Amino acid sequence: MLHRLSAELDLDNISYVVERGQVDVDHMSPERGVSHRIDYARALSMAGQGDSAFAELSKAEHASPQLVRNNPRVRDTLRDLIKQSPVTGSARSSELFMMAQRCRAVE
Repeated sequence: MLHRLSAELDLDNISYVVERGQVDVDHMSPERGVSHRIDYARALSMAGQGDSAFAELSKAEHASPQLVRNNPRVRDTLRDLIKQSPVTGSARSSELFMMAQRCRAVE
């Protein structure tokens, strides 16, 4: 199932991944679960569901900080989320920006 979702994401079938991506990965190895959460977050971000995408990345980072912080796909997704986030008083969402700094997506 997870391989199919990953393949559909690579084929830009975003709606398929968003509709079927809510999978319980807690029983899987941390590497596999985190990889899926990253893919799912990418799809959610592309679908304009920034809050849900950030929540998935946060769960992934909690499960395995090293895998998330050193992943170029996470950096790209965080940059996209920052572009989508509203600017309030010239400051972006602090949690999102802090994660982006930890992952070296921004300076």
